[in-house]
Amino acid sequence: MPKYKPSTPIPRMLDQPWVPVALPLLADEVAYKIHRLDQLAPLAVQVPTLWSGGELLDPGEVTRVTWLWDGEQVDDVKELVAPYGESDLSDVAGVIPDILLAVPGLHSLQYIVELVEGNPTEPSFPIQIDVDKVAPNQGQQTNKLIFDAYIESNGVTDDYLADPANNDQVVAIVPPWPDMRLEDRVDGKLTLLPALRRPHLRSDDIVASVQITQAHKDGDPIELVFEGETFRSLLSNREYSAQYFLIDRAGWQGPASRTFVILNALTPSPIEFRAPEVPQAFGVGANGRIDLEDAREIGGVYMNILEITGALEGDVVTPLWNLIALPQIIVGPIQAWPVRVAIPWPILALGGFELVDGSIRASYTWQRETGIARSSVDRFVPVDLTAAGELNPDNPNYINPRLLLPTVKGVTGDDVLTLLDRDQPANVVLALGIDFTVGDLLELIWNDNPTPVGTHAVAIGENPGDLIRFQIPWALIEPIGNGPVNLFYRTFNGVNRQRSNNKVVTVAVSPIVGLKASRYPDVNYAPGPDSGFIGCRLDPHPSFGVQVLVPGDDTRLQVGDVLRLTWVGYASPNGNLSHVISESEGVWVSPSLTLDWVQNGYPFTVPFDPYVLLPGLVKPDDYAHKPSHGSATTRYEVIRGGVPVGESSRSLVLVTLIRPNGAPPCTEPS
Repeated sequence: MPKYKPSTPIPRMLDQPWVPVALPLLADEVAYKIHRLDQLAPLAVQVPTLWSGGELLDPGEVTRVTWLWDGEQVDDVKELVAPYGESDLSDVAGVIPDILLAVPGLHSLQYIVELVEGNPTEPSFPIQIDVDKVAPNQGQQTNKLIFDAYIESNGVTDDYLADPANNDQVVAIVPPWPDMRLEDRVDGKLTLLPALRRPHLRSDDIVASVQITQAHKDGDPIELVFEGETFRSLLSNREYSAQYFLIDRAGWQGPASRTFVILNALTPSPIEFRAPEVPQAFGVGANGRIDLEDAREIGGVYMNILEITGALEGDVVTPLWNLIALPQIIVGPIQAWPVRVAIPWPILALGGFELVDGSIRASYTWQRETGIARSSVDRFVPVDLTAAGELNPDNPNYINPRLLLPTVKGVTGDDVLTLLDRDQPANVVLALGIDFTVGDLLELIWNDNPTPVGTHAVAIGENPGDLIRFQIPWALIEPIGNGPVNLFYRTFNGVNRQRSNNKVVTVAVSPIVGLKASRYPDVNYAPGPDSGFIGCRLDPHPSFGVQVLVPGDDTRLQVGDVLRLTWVGYASPNGNLSHVISESEGVWVSPSLTLDWVQNGYPFTVPFDPYVLLPGLVKPDDYAHKPSHGSATTRYEVIRGGVPVGESSRSLVLVTLIRPNGAPPCTEPS
C-alpha cells in the first residue's frame, strides 16, 4: 500500500476525546464536571472513534497518539502498529495524573495523531473539563429557611397539619444562592435543641430534599417539604433546629445553613417501636426457631407486642408475620401489655416452610387516626416445619394419616400374638414411605411407651417400598398378657417429629383363668319337681331349642373374642363321661363379641334334635345301669386371635322329657 508523502493530505478534524467518568453536560454547563471522588485518582481518557487513513498503512508501520492537557503533553506517547482497527483504540487510551486534577477550574483535553512518523495531525477538537472543588454558594454558609408566619408564631401543631390546605406538610422556602446550578440538591434536617454536637455537622437523618430544576432558576420558589409524619416521629413540645445543606452534582457539600428554630407542638406520639418478642423461638429454653412442636402447643405459635410508650386509646396496631397483616389491635383506654398475637397455621406455613426451612420477618405498624403508619423494628425468626416422610395433610397435628402402618408378623397371623409366639421377640415390618432422606429416623413405639423399642436410620440405597424390620422383645410383650396394644412409629428429621396412626395388635399370650361357668337361664332352680331340669315345664318348650348363656365378664373377655360352646348329652343324671350319648355332642361358635356381649353375656341356642331330645328320652329300662333320667353339660372356650386362650368348667343340667304314668314324652308343646 502507498506510504504517505509530504504532499499527502494529513488527517484533520479528529473527534473530541471521551472521559468515561465525566458527568453528562447540563443546559447551564460549559464544561464536563468530574465528581469529587473521581478527582482522587488518575483520570482515564479515550479516543472515541478511529481516525481515517489508518487503513492505507503498510503492515508494521507505527501510528502515535499524544495526549494534551491544557495544550501540554501528558502521559506517554501511545503507539499502534498497522494493521489496526476500532477494537485497538483501548491501546491508545491515556491517563491524566491526579496531581493535575488537584488544580481547580477549567481545563482543555485534546489528542494528536501522528499517522506515520513525521506527519502529525492538528490536535483534536478539545473538550473542557471542570475540576470543580467548590460547594454551592462558593462554599459559604447560607441563609436560614423561611417558614410561614403561623409556624413562626405557633410551631407545628395538630391543627396546622390537619388543615387540607397544608396537605399534612410543613413547607419551607430556601433562599436562592448566586451560583445555583441545575441538579444542585438541598437536604434538610431537624436537630433537637439544645444540640449535643457541633451545629454545622451534616446529620445522618436527612428528612427533606429538593433538586434544582430550570423552573427554580427561572424564579419558582425552592420548596423544602417536611412531611407531617416527620414531626410525629420527633419529641413533642420541644424545639428543633431546621437547617439545610447545599450539594452540587460533583458531590461538593457546603456547611449547614443558619438555624431556624421551630417548635414541634404536636400531641405526643410514640417514638420507639421495639421489635416483637417470639418467646417460642427466643425465650428461656427455646431452640432459636419456630418448629412443629411450637405449632402443636395449645394456642399455637404467637408473638408478643411489647408496650408502645405513648400509645393512646384508638391507636391502631397491625401485626405482621412474614409480611402478612394479621387482625388489627385497637388500643384500649387501659391497655394491657404485652399483647399476644396468635399466628394461624395457614399463615405460619405459608411460604413453603413445610417443605424447606427459612426465615420470616415479624413486626407491626402503629397508626394514629389518618397519620402514616410507622413500622416497628423487625424481628427475624427462623421457621422449620419440615418432617421426615410424606407431607401431613392435617398439619400441625402430630398424627399423619398418610404414613404407612407397621405390621406385626405373628405365628398365627398379622397383628396377632398368641401363646404360640411365647418366649421369642415379635417381628415387625414397615414398608418405607415416600419423602424420606438418608439419615431420617424411624422410631417404633410399642404400647404407647415414649421410649422406642427400635430405631432405624434411613440408609443410602433404601427406597420407597423397601421393608424396614424391627423386633419387639418378649420381655415387653409378656407383661401385657391378653389385650389390645397400640403400635405406631415416629419419624424424626433432626428438627421435627410426626407419627403414624395406631395399628392395634391383639395380644393373647397368657391363659385366661377363672372363666365363669355357662348358665341355663330358662331352667327353674326354685323348689319343685322341675327344679334344675330341662323338661316338659320349661318355658319356652325345649323343642324350640335350649338357651345357654355365657355370662358377661369384662375383666376376662374382650371385644373381638370368639366363644366356642360344647354341649354333651349323657344317659345318666350326673354327666358321667362313661355314659356319653355320642349323637348328642355338638359345638357352636359365636360371632366376634361386641361390647354389649362382653358386659352382659352371649346367648347360645342348642337345637332340640338330637342334642336335647336324646338325653331327654333316657329311661331306666333302656340301660343296664338304670339311669333315672338323662343330663347334659356345657363348657366354652375363648378364642382370641384364632387361638384358644381359656376354657370354662363344665356346667351340668338335668334333662328329661319322660312323663309319669306311661304318658308319651313331651317332645313338643302340649
